[in-house]
Amino acid sequence: MCWEEDNTAVEAALTDQQEENDSIKTEVMLLKSGLELIKGDIMRNEHYTRRNNIKIYDLAENIGESCVDTVQTLVRDKMKIEITPEQIAVTHRIFGRPNKPRPIIVRFEQHDVKFAVLKQRRQLNDTGVSIHEDLVKAVSDKLLAIKEKEECVDAWAWNGKILIKNHKDKIHKFTYGTGILDPFC
Repeated sequence: MCWEEDNTAVEAALTDQQEENDSIKTEVMLLKSGLELIKGDIMRNEHYTRRNNIKIYDLAENIGESCVDTVQTLVRDKMKIEITPEQIAVTHRIFGRPNKPRPIIVRFEQHDVKFAVLKQRRQLNDTGVSIHEDLVKAVSDKLLAIKEKEECVDAWAWNGKILIKNHKDKIHKFTYGTGILDPFC
């Protein structure tokens, strides 16, 4: 009799533990999905703060330079776009790779000026200078990983989206802050 009572007590305790475990698993799944939503919101907000920014890479650096003048000269002479100093909110050099000129980050007052510059960046193809959107790290890392795949013909970022072109000339679009799936699976 004692044996059966002990067995029943153990089974009841086990059932209680399983119910508690199931409850905790459900709570963890809800927390994980909530965390993913929050991460997406953070990424969208960070992207929004960078929406008027570009980065200019491999532009020669001169001691005592004015980054505003340097950017204006590059855009006017190489890209045939006139930009006034008033259209640039902030520009300065940031940390970069060793033995390379430090990149310049430019924040424009209006994002239509940014897009005008980005649309003309192909004019720089033979100069060694490149211009890119200022991407959040997670998006930049994902974009670089996608570009390394054999199936990827081209990949680029444009106005809050990553665009990926495969060998069939199909373009996949992913919005920042959403799950960027592997389009080649």
